[in-house]
Amino acid sequence: MSILEVKNSEITSFFTSFEDQIQITRLPNKAVIFSRSSSDKSLYYIAEGIVKYLNGSGKIEQYFVSNDIFGDENVLNFKNNNFTAIAQQPCTLFKFHNVDFTAYTLHQNGLYNHLMKALNNRKSQREQFLETLVFEPVKLRIARILNHIATHSGKSNIHDQILICNIFTQGEIADIAFTTRQTVAHIFKEFYDQEYCSKLKNHSLLIHKKFFDEFKF
Repeated sequence: MSILEVKNSEITSFFTSFEDQIQITRLPNKAVIFSRSSSDKSLYYIAEGIVKYLNGSGKIEQYFVSNDIFGDENVLNFKNNNFTAIAQQPCTLFKFHNVDFTAYTLHQNGLYNHLMKALNNRKSQREQFLETLVFEPVKLRIARILNHIATHSGKSNIHDQILICNIFTQGEIADIAFTTRQTVAHIFKEFYDQEYCSKLKNHSLLIHKKFFDEFKF
């Protein structure tokens, strides 16, 4: 995959303008991208895969899917990282090394403003997603999370099913959905019984068409 193949028009012009400073990285699942309290000041774009942030307690704080940007909070705050970033799936990342936004403000103001707009839009989308989860019944929260992951980082087949490889553990889904692991286990059993999805080997989940017919977001 090249930078010109990126479908996200919000950031394509920024990345292609500094293509010589970008490293395209392919990582296996469970690979550590950067650690908590590290001084990594790089900006990342997810071409493929899922990345999760773990806090100091080892709990999932948030996650990012294909076409998301992450690492911006470390760059903009000029502080050490508050989270550990880990590849949840095999990932293809565009890593923009040692971003110096002060220099870009002075010399590339148009590109800087363009990227800031893209980052703010994504931050608003993430906040809206989390706010929606808080006010929904737990079953809908879990369905929304599965739909979000399947839509952005799943692999579709000819049967209108979507495969999610290396799905989060039920404990991690509980953290994302603001509930307990026992509740998540109960709802997943209901999803399996109703044939909304099927559990496969290697922590993978197959989402059936029936799920998307039932849950429309």
